Amino acid sequence: MAKIVIIGAMKEEIAEYNKKALGSWKKHKIIIDSTGVGKPAAAAKTQQIIDLENPDLIIFTGLAGALKEELNIGDICIASESIDSDLDVTLWDKTYKRGEQPESHDRIYFSDKQTLEKIRNSHHKIKEVFVASGSAFLDLNSKKKFIEEINPKLIFNGKTPDIYDMESSAVLLVAKINNKKAIVIRAVSDSLNGDAVADFNSFCKKNAMGYIKIVDWIIDTL
Repeated sequence: MAKIVIIGAMKEEIAEYNKKALGSWKKHKIIIDSTGVGKPAAAAKTQQIIDLENPDLIIFTGLAGALKEELNIGDICIASESIDSDLDVTLWDKTYKRGEQPESHDRIYFSDKQTLEKIRNSHHKIKEVFVASGSAFLDLNSKKKFIEEINPKLIFNGKTPDIYDMESSAVLLVAKINNKKAIVIRAVSDSLNGDAVADFNSFCKKNAMGYIKIVDWIIDTL
C-alpha cells in the first residue's frame, strides 16, 4: 500500500476528489488537501504534509493558463519541468539566468521521471509541458506582456514555458529538497487569447474530472 498526497492550490480544485476518496482509494492511503494560492503557501503546505505524512508520491493538480496557441481550454497537461518565473538576480550577477537560485544554481524543477514515463506510455490523451510559476493572476493583457517580456528569459532546452500557474515550481522544489517523488498535472483553464479572470471560476467546477481521470489511473498502476 502506497501513501499518496493529492494537493491543489484551491479547495475548488480538489473538491471532486473528496467525493471519491475518504481516507483510502484502491487500497492506498490518500491524503487530500489544499495548499493555498501562491508559491509561499504551496511550499509551506507541501513541507508540512511531507513532515507529517512522509508520502510515497505527491500529486499536484489544478488549473493553468496557456502561453502557447496549440493549447486549448480543457487540455490536460503533465508538467515535465517547471521554473520560478519571478526569481531574477541578474542585476546583481549577470552570470545567472532568470529563475536560477543563487548558490545552489537550481533553476528547473522536474516531475518524477518514473511516473512521467508511465503517463507517456498510457492511452490517456495528455500534453507534456514546461510550466512557469509566477505570483500574479494573469488577465489577457498581463498574459501578453508576460509572453513578450518574461517568457523569452526562461528558455530551457531550447523552449519557453507552455503554461503558467502560481505554485508548481514551489511544490516540485520542496519535493526535491526532501527527496520525494512529485508530479504536476494541470488542466488548461484559458487559451493563449483567453482571459483567466473570466474563464477560471466556471472552468474549475466543470473540468476537474479531466485531471482526476489521470490521477485515478496513476493510483491504479501503483
